[in-house]
Amino acid sequence: MDATKNIGTEHAKWSPVATAGYRMLPEVNLKTRVVGATAKRLVNLCPAKVFDIEDDVAVVARPRDCTVCRECIREPEWEERVELTRKRDLFIFSVESTGAMPAPTLVTEALSVLTGKCDLVLAALDAALKQWTTHDNGVDEENPDVEMDESEGS
Repeated sequence: MDATKNIGTEHAKWSPVATAGYRMLPEVNLKTRVVGATAKRLVNLCPAKVFDIEDDVAVVARPRDCTVCRECIREPEWEERVELTRKRDLFIFSVESTGAMPAPTLVTEALSVLTGKCDLVLAALDAALKQWTTHDNGVDEENPDVEMDESEGS
């Protein structure tokens, strides 16, 4: 038996992630008070079971479960009562593992790799900025007494 250890950038067969995705956090608001039989109808309209009834009044009980399928506002009368939006700066991430590593470990490792790549980009930007400012003002910042020729700036 031969065993080979590698990473997913080499070939997909070494990737421990089955599926990964994200969606914006849904926001569900009731514009008006929905009571009685109308509240029961609203609860039944939603396939994700986002709404509940408390004291004969409809409430948004599980907004995170909303898939924004729009079933609750498909009829014109409901558009005046229910508002569906998405928060543009909040995301729900979903990561499914193949079993090689637990999903929380996958996310932690992925963030570690991303942090390392960001550090490399920042270091390259700092080096480019330093080179640009050195060549731009005609003075070598490490040796301020030495002026640079025009040919050294290009």
